[in-house]
Amino acid sequence: MYRYMIKLCVLAFLALIIFSPAAFAVTTDVETGTWPQNWPKELEPLRKDARTIETATMLHETIYEIHFKDRDTFERAWPLLIGLKSKGGTLTFYKVESSPPNQVIIFSNEVPAVRIYAPSPGFVGNLSGGSPRPSIVGYLRVGPPWPSSALLPDGMLPEYVTTGEVDGKKTWIPAARGQGFLGIMNRARVDLELIIDGKIIDLNRIRIPSDTPIIDKRWPAEEPKSEITK
Repeated sequence: MYRYMIKLCVLAFLALIIFSPAAFAVTTDVETGTWPQNWPKELEPLRKDARTIETATMLHETIYEIHFKDRDTFERAWPLLIGLKSKGGTLTFYKVESSPPNQVIIFSNEVPAVRIYAPSPGFVGNLSGGSPRPSIVGYLRVGPPWPSSALLPDGMLPEYVTTGEVDGKKTWIPAARGQGFLGIMNRARVDLELIIDGKIIDLNRIRIPSDTPIIDKRWPAEEPKSEITK
């Protein structure tokens, strides 16, 4: 009987791993900002107040979360941060203490912060032959510049891309959640989130490009609103 119960527990645990969405997201969390060295040098002092979350397996992306302790530091950094966003990339609003994004990754909206969702650099391909290099046929570099095959019909970058074939060649193509199994999805577009407190991060004091799609999640009792800022 004891062995039978152990077997049932093991089977239940395996089923939980196999069928749980969390099984498709392996994360690493580093208590510093590890963004690329070619980002604006003025952001360097912010690394110590940031964390870096990398997800792998079925969904590849890197999220940089920067906490701000004073308004002046945020407002000096904001033009540089919004400049990192892709054309057509979204800007999502949360307020401090509102519900955080519903993801496998554990986020908190307890303090004013900016989250930057960016591609995870690297290569995709058959790694059995050794370390991939850009010149090896069959390997694709993750990150910009993205090929035209990765773009949506309107010429914008999708949130995610996956590998596919166009004219017999392996390349990047748009991917979207909810379209069935697409293999590994790599983030292509850079999106931003703001956790607003009205003091350190005050929407009335910053400029947002007029063509930025806004997703407002400050008021959980209402349906999220998507609009273009005026």
